[in-house]
Amino acid sequence: MQMEADTVRKKYQAVKASFKSDACLYSCCLDELEKSIREQDNEIERLQKVKMEAIELRETTKETLTKQELEAFQKSKERESIIQEYRTRVEDRKIELERLERLIFPAAQRQIVRGDDLDTGRKSRTLGSARGTGTAPPQSEIDRLEEIFVKLRNATGVSQTSQVLDRFLAQRATREKLKRMQTSTEAEKVQLEKHRQQLTAEIEMLKFAETKDADQLVYMIIQVPSLKNRKKEGNLFRHFFQKCR
Repeated sequence: MQMEADTVRKKYQAVKASFKSDACLYSCCLDELEKSIREQDNEIERLQKVKMEAIELRETTKETLTKQELEAFQKSKERESIIQEYRTRVEDRKIELERLERLIFPAAQRQIVRGDDLDTGRKSRTLGSARGTGTAPPQSEIDRLEEIFVKLRNATGVSQTSQVLDRFLAQRATREKLKRMQTSTEAEKVQLEKHRQQLTAEIEMLKFAETKDADQLVYMIIQVPSLKNRKKEGNLFRHFFQKCR
């Protein structure tokens, strides 16, 4: 009977010693697990902040991009409207001047009329000389030409005959200016399109970074419960070993 008691006592002491050894080992493991859990909690919090910042940046970038696209579209539309208006006015004036030019100068005698060549005084002297030589044109033809020339001056918007050529040159300069404006508008549209593509690429990069951070966050959230369960098991072992002591 005594031998059985000694045997039981020895087994109990062996089990108790084993539990104490395991308690020391699990105590160290639990400390490391608690430290790891705290670090992962901090990392999860940091990733959540990064995610919120990425979302805010994405929304801000979208708003900026939309605003810039709208402004670019409005500017382009306004410039195209102005260019079209000027082009229409120039074409209308050009057609009117060409029609009057055909009426004034026959096709066989058409030439560029410059300033003082159509001056009233010189025309009078020419008519006087023509009458002196007996080659004066009919009065009806002269009246018709004068009427046509008056229409030409009215079409060009000037009051003096010497300004007719200047108005032609001014219209040519206006046409060239419109071409330059059109070229500048096209170049600006190209730059705005490049800027839009750049902003779109930045948004895609932000989306990719946000997705990557979200995946990491989900992985850590999945891992946390298992770590907490291991912590609970360690606490149970620790409590059991403390009772054995």
